[in-house]
Amino acid sequence: MYDEYCKNPNRFIDIDIDSNSSIDSQESFEALYSAELRDFNSAGVVAANQGIPLSKMDKNIYYVYEERIQVAKEQREECRKTIGNLVSKL
Repeated sequence: MYDEYCKNPNRFIDIDIDSNSSIDSQESFEALYSAELRDFNSAGVVAANQGIPLSKMDKNIYYVYEERIQVAKEQREECRKTIGNLVSKL
């Protein structure tokens, strides 16, 4: 993506760059345009299988194919934060 940015910077919006910084390296590009995505583990499995958005998951125990799956509240919150961070960059 950085190569594409170098060739066509007009395709990108520099919304978070202040007047004292610029995108002049792969690292500075990644800091602005990328987000680390974590493995959603059991929360993702439950959400996909049950058709439940992460924002609506409110229990600690779910059943997927008769398997008991525990999804901690902290894990759900971390997943929501990660998704929020990614969405904010779109």
